Amino acid sequence: MKRTDLHVGICAGYNWDEATYLAGELWDFLTKVLRVPADFYSATLPVDGLHFRWDRELTHKKRTPWTTWLFDKDLVIWFGIFPDLLRETPHSKTKHYLVCLPRTFPPDFQAEHLALFDRVFCPTQEICRRMSRYLPESQLTYVPWDVSPPIAECEKDQKTPNRLLVALETVAAKDVDPTIFSMLHMLLDVIPSLEIDILRGRRWPSTVVAALEHLLTSHPKNVHLHARPTYQKLTSLYRKASWVLCADVAADVGEPALRAVCLGRPVIAYQAPPYTEILTDQYNAKLTCCEKPSTDTHTARITPNSHHLYVGLLEACAKPKLWYHVMGQPWTSVEQRRRQFTEFWKHTIETRAQNCGTMIT
Repeated sequence: MKRTDLHVGICAGYNWDEATYLAGELWDFLTKVLRVPADFYSATLPVDGLHFRWDRELTHKKRTPWTTWLFDKDLVIWFGIFPDLLRETPHSKTKHYLVCLPRTFPPDFQAEHLALFDRVFCPTQEICRRMSRYLPESQLTYVPWDVSPPIAECEKDQKTPNRLLVALETVAAKDVDPTIFSMLHMLLDVIPSLEIDILRGRRWPSTVVAALEHLLTSHPKNVHLHARPTYQKLTSLYRKASWVLCADVAADVGEPALRAVCLGRPVIAYQAPPYTEILTDQYNAKLTCCEKPSTDTHTARITPNSHHLYVGLLEACAKPKLWYHVMGQPWTSVEQRRRQFTEFWKHTIETRAQNCGTMIT
């Protein structure tokens, strides 16, 4: 896409959670692929040192008032509903688009909040279904999400499936399930040759930290902890993994699972949205049973079943035949998802630029 003078802003709660990573991925895509200048605004007190690129682009209310930052924007893309900012938003020619992530909604969420946005985008079909309780389906746009890594071939580059990556880098502190580390402990007792890499976030509660430290102390040679890896290191860890465990019980999109399939690595995850939209059991994943989330509210938190997750982990890591079967499948849906994502945002930016009369060079 040719460069445009369109002024785009991205508003998100800059915390260690999935919404922040998705906002960052879109910022990368806009600035590097579409060559559109975009600014970050943190709607909450930001976490310092979260990302080596995004931190430099960050503006916060303590530094710059919201209305000042908003003044020259033609388009603002929101990754969350922030009532305080919405109340301060003046009526203007600026268009406000919402990437609908129900887990980020405030406790006092009301349907009227959605009506304040010019467009509402749903990154999964499940979110579309849940939001149809509040808005007509004609006002909801389904846009399958994509992440930035280049799509890689599903190469069987290991003799045996002996490395597990536990992807917790996008999981909010309150949503980390400490039983995961107990299951990994049991798994290593059965498969002592297994290597485990853990991607962790920040500000985990004491119960989670204690469970993690017990695992590290018990198996110091097998378990490797990674905090804030660089983009290159993160990609390398995913590519080295035989399996990627995605155990986020509160994911809206399943960003680590998307990253894994883009990089050609199979996933172990719960048999529930959003994973069932990205993954297919024994095709590019091993899906384990869990309590089905309720769709009666705008949020849908998975209730994990520890026994089924452990059995799924054991089957995946102890049975090379399953891994070879999964790795032998062509994953054409990944390319289709990326094409839809790219075409949609390219068309959206070009249309907005034309409506604003901004120059495209």
